[in-house]
Amino acid sequence: MFGIALAPANFPLTLRGDRINGLVPRDEIRRTFPQCPVDQLLDIFLRFEICLPFDESATRTADIFLFPSHLETRFEKLDHVWPQHDRQDGICVVGRIVECKTPTDMFPSSFFPRIQTRLLKLFGHRSPVWLGGIKLVDDVIEILLTQSQDLRSISICVWAPKGCEERCYKALLYVESIRDRLMEEVCAGTETTLKVLSIRMLQHMKFVGYPIEDVKAALSLKGLGAYVVLQEFGVKDKALDILYCGLAKLTYPADHVSHLTVGQRRQLSALLDSGFGDGQLFSRLSCELEIDSASLFRENTEQTLGEFYDLV
Repeated sequence: MFGIALAPANFPLTLRGDRINGLVPRDEIRRTFPQCPVDQLLDIFLRFEICLPFDESATRTADIFLFPSHLETRFEKLDHVWPQHDRQDGICVVGRIVECKTPTDMFPSSFFPRIQTRLLKLFGHRSPVWLGGIKLVDDVIEILLTQSQDLRSISICVWAPKGCEERCYKALLYVESIRDRLMEEVCAGTETTLKVLSIRMLQHMKFVGYPIEDVKAALSLKGLGAYVVLQEFGVKDKALDILYCGLAKLTYPADHVSHLTVGQRRQLSALLDSGFGDGQLFSRLSCELEIDSASLFRENTEQTLGEFYDLV
C-alpha cells in the first residue's frame, strides 16, 4: 500500500490472485515484485503474518500462498459453517464479543487477517476462511470467529456436545488468549469492552451479548440460578451457562472441592466414608462438601484427558 501511494512508478502491478479463496501462486508474487528476490520477500510476508503456505508441509518453498487480507467474499449467511445438530439441547455453547468502546474507533484492517493467519497455523491451513470470518474444528470442538463489517467488534463462539463443557470453555479461553496477545501487539491503545454472547440469540444466528460485568454481578447477587435479560430482544439467558458454559465449579474459589479431579474426589470420598476418627465429624464434613461415594459413582462426569489446551 505504501509503495503504491509513495512510489507508484515502482509498482505498476498489483497482487491479484484468487480473490475468493485468497490464494496467490508464487509465480504471480514474482511477477508483481520483479525487483525483489521472491524467497526474501516471502520471508518478510511470513514473518509479519501477511500470508502462509497453503500446503502445511511447506514453508517459503510452497507454490501457492494464502493471503487472508485478499479475501473479498463475505458470507451474509452462516448456514454452511454453523454447527449442524438435530437439537440445540444436544450441545453446549459459550462465546464472547470484544468491541471498541468509542463509537469512532475500529480495529485496524490488518488485525483480523492476522488472527486468521495465526489460527490457521494452529488448526490447519485448510480450515474454511472468508472475509471477516473463520471456522475451526478440533475433534468435537467447533469454533467460529467473525468480525463485524464496521470493523468495531469480533465475536468468538465455541460449540461442543453435551458433556464436553470443560473442553468447550477451555477452547474459548485458548482462542481469547490468541486474540488478546495480538491486540497488545497491533492495537494496544484501543479501548474495548467485553460482552458475553447470548445463547438464545445464537439460536437465531445473531451475535448479541451482555456486558460481562452485568453477568458476573447477577451471578454474584442471585447465585447459580440467576438469569440476565436482553430487554431489546425480549430474551433471557442463564448467567452460569453463558459465562462459564454451565460449569458451576468456576464460580467457587480455586481451592474448592469441586475443582478436584474425579479420582481425587473418590479418594477423599473413601476417606470420609471410612469412619476414620470421629464418625459424626466426617459425616458432617461429607455432607458439607456434598460428596459421598454413592453420589460420585452416579455422577455422569468424563475424566479430563490431561491438559488439552495449554494456556501458558
